[in-house]
Amino acid sequence: MTTPITFRCPEDIDAEIRSRMEATGQDKTAVIVGILRAGIQATINDDIEISNRNTSKTQCKTGWEPSDLIAAVRAELVPELNQLVLDNLEDVRCKSDELSKQLEQLEAKLPA
Repeated sequence: MTTPITFRCPEDIDAEIRSRMEATGQDKTAVIVGILRAGIQATINDDIEISNRNTSKTQCKTGWEPSDLIAAVRAELVPELNQLVLDNLEDVRCKSDELSKQLEQLEAKLPA
């Protein structure tokens, strides 16, 4: 009996799997199963030890306190937002000046 398993594989490991596929003429499943069996056997024999280090993205994300996250976002975004507002205000001023000039020209064309 078999069970399908799906996971993201780092490029270096994928390259090694493909290299072993070419060298042995086996398909990907056979190569991966062989590697897994050898790895499991090595852990059973205490030839290698698997660390219990948590490297999940969730753990990394929850390491921030909300106040630290807010401060980091503010430090990153507030200056950029301020500049964006200033740039837009300058555009509004320019357009306002242009519209004022156009209005003056239209008023000058109107009969007195």
